Amino acid sequence: MSASARRTWVEQVLQVRLGAPASGAQPNQAGPNQTGPQSQSAPQSQSAPSGAAVRLAQAMLQWNNTRSYVGQQVKKLQETILEATSTQPEYPAIQQNIGNLDALLEVLDDSLTAKLNELRATADESAKRKLSEEARGIVARFQKYAAEDPLMNDIDSNGFLQLDIKSRVTATLADVMKTI
Repeated sequence: MSASARRTWVEQVLQVRLGAPASGAQPNQAGPNQTGPQSQSAPQSQSAPSGAAVRLAQAMLQWNNTRSYVGQQVKKLQETILEATSTQPEYPAIQQNIGNLDALLEVLDDSLTAKLNELRATADESAKRKLSEEARGIVARFQKYAAEDPLMNDIDSNGFLQLDIKSRVTATLADVMKTI
Protein backbone atom coordinates (compact mmCIF):
# COMPACT_ATOMS: atom_id res chain seq x y z
CA MET A 1 0.00 0.00 0.00
CA SER A 2 1.33 3.42 -0.88
CA ALA A 3 2.34 6.00 1.69
CA SER A 4 -0.63 8.18 0.74
CA ALA A 5 -3.04 5.27 1.20
CA ARG A 6 -1.52 4.60 4.63
CA ARG A 7 -1.92 8.27 5.53
CA THR A 8 -5.54 8.20 4.41
CA TRP A 9 -6.17 5.11 6.53
CA VAL A 10 -4.70 6.79 9.64
CA GLU A 11 -6.74 9.92 9.00
CA GLN A 12 -9.97 7.94 8.62
CA VAL A 13 -9.55 5.41 11.42
CA LEU A 14 -7.64 7.45 14.00
CA GLN A 15 -9.32 10.71 13.04
CA VAL A 16 -6.02 12.58 12.87
CA ARG A 17 -5.41 15.00 10.03
CA LEU A 18 -1.85 14.47 8.84
CA GLY A 19 0.27 17.20 7.32
CA ALA A 20 2.97 16.68 4.71
CA PRO A 21 5.65 14.12 5.57
CA ALA A 22 8.84 15.55 7.02
CA SER A 23 11.46 16.15 4.31
CA GLY A 24 13.59 13.09 3.80
CA ALA A 25 11.44 11.04 6.16
CA GLN A 26 10.51 7.66 4.83
CA PRO A 27 7.42 5.94 6.16
CA ASN A 28 8.02 2.66 7.92
CA GLN A 29 7.39 -0.12 5.44
CA ALA A 30 6.10 -2.86 7.71
CA GLY A 31 5.97 -6.18 5.92
CA PRO A 32 3.35 -8.85 6.22
CA ASN A 33 2.84 -10.27 9.68
CA GLN A 34 4.45 -13.67 9.61
CA THR A 35 4.73 -14.46 13.30
CA GLY A 36 3.85 -18.13 13.56
CA PRO A 37 0.64 -19.83 14.48
CA GLN A 38 -1.27 -16.64 15.20
CA SER A 39 -1.22 -15.74 11.50
CA GLN A 40 -2.87 -19.01 10.52
CA SER A 41 -6.50 -19.21 9.55
CA ALA A 42 -9.24 -19.73 12.11
CA PRO A 43 -9.38 -23.18 13.68
CA GLN A 44 -12.02 -25.43 12.21
CA SER A 45 -14.70 -27.23 14.19
CA GLN A 46 -14.16 -30.91 14.76
CA SER A 47 -16.19 -33.10 12.44
CA ALA A 48 -17.26 -35.66 15.06
CA PRO A 49 -17.95 -33.94 18.37
CA SER A 50 -18.65 -36.24 21.28
CA GLY A 51 -21.58 -34.46 22.89
CA ALA A 52 -23.37 -31.16 23.24
CA ALA A 53 -21.37 -30.05 26.29
CA VAL A 54 -18.09 -30.82 24.55
CA ARG A 55 -19.18 -28.98 21.39
CA LEU A 56 -20.19 -25.96 23.48
CA ALA A 57 -16.87 -26.03 25.32
CA GLN A 58 -15.05 -26.19 21.99
CA ALA A 59 -17.09 -23.30 20.61
CA MET A 60 -16.38 -21.25 23.72
CA LEU A 61 -12.66 -22.02 23.48
CA GLN A 62 -12.64 -21.15 19.78
CA TRP A 63 -14.37 -17.81 20.47
CA ASN A 64 -12.02 -17.01 23.36
CA ASN A 65 -9.00 -17.82 21.19
CA THR A 66 -10.33 -15.59 18.42
CA ARG A 67 -10.91 -12.68 20.81
CA SER A 68 -7.40 -13.12 22.19
CA TYR A 69 -5.99 -13.22 18.65
CA VAL A 70 -7.86 -10.02 17.73
CA GLY A 71 -6.49 -8.32 20.85
CA GLN A 72 -2.94 -9.36 19.99
CA GLN A 73 -3.28 -8.21 16.40
CA VAL A 74 -4.77 -4.84 17.40
CA LYS A 75 -1.91 -4.31 19.84
CA LYS A 76 0.67 -5.14 17.15
CA LEU A 77 -1.04 -2.76 14.75
CA GLN A 78 -1.08 0.02 17.34
CA GLU A 79 2.63 -0.47 18.03
CA THR A 80 3.44 -0.53 14.31
CA ILE A 81 1.47 2.65 13.62
CA LEU A 82 3.12 4.45 16.53
CA GLU A 83 6.57 3.37 15.36
CA ALA A 84 5.87 4.33 11.73
CA THR A 85 4.53 7.77 12.63
CA SER A 86 6.89 8.68 15.47
CA THR A 87 8.57 11.43 13.44
CA GLN A 88 5.33 13.02 12.28
CA PRO A 89 4.26 16.32 13.83
CA GLU A 90 0.83 14.77 14.46
CA TYR A 91 2.33 11.97 16.56
CA PRO A 92 0.78 13.20 19.85
CA ALA A 93 -2.69 13.15 18.28
CA ILE A 94 -2.03 9.70 16.84
CA GLN A 95 -0.93 8.51 20.29
CA GLN A 96 -4.06 9.95 21.80
CA ASN A 97 -6.38 8.32 19.25
CA ILE A 98 -4.65 4.97 18.77
CA GLY A 99 -7.06 3.54 21.34
CA ASN A 100 -9.85 3.89 18.76
CA LEU A 101 -8.70 0.50 17.48
CA ASP A 102 -9.70 -1.09 20.79
CA ALA A 103 -13.33 -0.59 19.78
CA LEU A 104 -13.21 -4.01 18.12
CA LEU A 105 -12.85 -5.81 21.43
CA GLU A 106 -15.29 -3.51 23.18
CA VAL A 107 -17.99 -4.61 20.75
CA LEU A 108 -16.82 -8.22 20.43
CA ASP A 109 -17.00 -8.58 24.18
CA ASP A 110 -17.13 -11.67 26.38
CA SER A 111 -20.94 -11.84 26.47
CA LEU A 112 -20.86 -14.80 24.08
CA THR A 113 -18.42 -16.66 26.31
CA ALA A 114 -20.63 -16.06 29.32
CA LYS A 115 -23.75 -17.22 27.46
CA LEU A 116 -22.07 -20.36 26.11
CA ASN A 117 -20.79 -21.17 29.59
CA GLU A 118 -24.27 -20.69 31.00
CA LEU A 119 -25.73 -22.90 28.28
CA ARG A 120 -23.12 -25.58 28.89
CA ALA A 121 -23.85 -25.62 32.61
CA THR A 122 -27.62 -26.09 32.44
CA ALA A 123 -29.41 -29.42 32.24
CA ASP A 124 -32.95 -28.04 31.94
CA GLU A 125 -34.13 -28.41 28.31
CA SER A 126 -36.39 -25.35 28.48
CA ALA A 127 -33.56 -23.23 29.83
CA LYS A 128 -31.22 -24.64 27.18
CA ARG A 129 -33.57 -23.57 24.38
CA LYS A 130 -33.82 -20.07 25.86
CA LEU A 131 -30.06 -19.74 26.41
CA SER A 132 -29.34 -21.14 22.95
CA GLU A 133 -31.62 -18.51 21.41
CA GLU A 134 -29.88 -15.78 23.42
CA ALA A 135 -26.47 -17.07 22.30
CA ARG A 136 -27.66 -17.04 18.66
CA GLY A 137 -28.74 -13.44 19.16
CA ILE A 138 -25.28 -12.48 20.42
CA VAL A 139 -23.61 -14.26 17.48
CA ALA A 140 -25.98 -12.53 15.04
CA ARG A 141 -25.16 -9.15 16.60
CA PHE A 142 -21.42 -9.86 16.28
CA GLN A 143 -21.87 -11.08 12.68
CA LYS A 144 -23.72 -7.89 11.79
CA TYR A 145 -20.92 -5.83 13.35
CA ALA A 146 -18.28 -7.79 11.41
CA ALA A 147 -20.19 -7.30 8.17
CA GLU A 148 -21.12 -3.63 8.54
CA ASP A 149 -18.75 -1.77 10.84
CA PRO A 150 -16.33 0.54 8.99
CA LEU A 151 -13.41 -0.22 11.34
CA MET A 152 -13.93 -3.97 11.00
CA ASN A 153 -14.08 -3.58 7.22
CA ASP A 154 -10.92 -1.44 7.11
CA ILE A 155 -8.73 -3.02 9.80
CA ASP A 156 -7.17 -5.70 7.60
CA SER A 157 -6.24 -3.26 4.81
CA ASN A 158 -4.50 -0.80 7.12
CA GLY A 159 -1.28 -0.47 5.08
CA PHE A 160 0.97 -0.96 8.10
CA LEU A 161 0.61 -4.62 8.97
CA GLN A 162 -1.01 -7.54 7.17
CA LEU A 163 -3.94 -8.77 9.29
CA ASP A 164 -6.77 -11.27 8.94
CA ILE A 165 -9.01 -10.13 11.77
CA LYS A 166 -12.29 -9.90 9.86
CA SER A 167 -12.00 -13.30 8.21
CA ARG A 168 -10.99 -14.93 11.47
CA VAL A 169 -13.89 -13.39 13.40
CA THR A 170 -16.36 -14.20 10.63
CA ALA A 171 -15.26 -17.85 10.38
CA THR A 172 -15.32 -18.35 14.14
CA LEU A 173 -18.78 -16.85 14.49
CA ALA A 174 -20.08 -19.10 11.71
CA ASP A 175 -18.63 -22.14 13.49
CA VAL A 176 -20.12 -21.09 16.83
CA MET A 177 -23.52 -20.52 15.23
CA LYS A 178 -23.47 -24.09 13.89
CA THR A 179 -22.77 -25.36 17.39
CA ILE A 180 -25.59 -23.56 19.15
